[in-house]
Amino acid sequence: GCAMSHHFCTSDGKRYRYYVCVKAQKRGRATCPAPSLPAGELERFVVDQIRTLAQDDAVIAELVVRSRDAAESEIDRLKSERKGLAKQVRQFTGAIRKAPTVAPAKLADLRERLGEVERQVTDIDDAIERAKRRLLDQDEMVGAVEAFDPVWERLNPSEQAKLVRLLVRQVEYDAATETATVTFHTTGIQSLAAEQLVA
Repeated sequence: GCAMSHHFCTSDGKRYRYYVCVKAQKRGRATCPAPSLPAGELERFVVDQIRTLAQDDAVIAELVVRSRDAAESEIDRLKSERKGLAKQVRQFTGAIRKAPTVAPAKLADLRERLGEVERQVTDIDDAIERAKRRLLDQDEMVGAVEAFDPVWERLNPSEQAKLVRLLVRQVEYDAATETATVTFHTTGIQSLAAEQLVA
């Protein structure tokens, strides 16, 4: 029920990394039933959980469904937004056509506003294309997860941390059962898959 944060200590010239409960750190060790956890072991566990995704067909199938639902929902939202902007483009274009009856300053303002709306339409079209690229099938999702090891090995530690944050929503430790659970971001796996398809 409380966050853990990364810390280290040095003993005999050697640095030890660990995760400790924030509440225990602020209010004393007795306030938390969970011990400090060795960072290296916990991090290896998380990376191993990422590696095992490709071996579980049910997990991959669920990720595909959830990722497609999220991408399709995003596409629908963007298309709705684009429709509203297209209406504005028509309105500004119609007003500009009536230019002979419009003061020059107002005409310049209309053109500027039309240009801004057209830029927004272009941005939304790009966002729709990006969302469509996230519509993955099961083979693409498996390929993305299987490509994890080659990508992982080429990254420096800060890039590895960034990738884990992209993929992992939460790591939870249960002190009573002494177990850790990893929950993944569906969109993070989509992003990894999309990068693999582009590469």
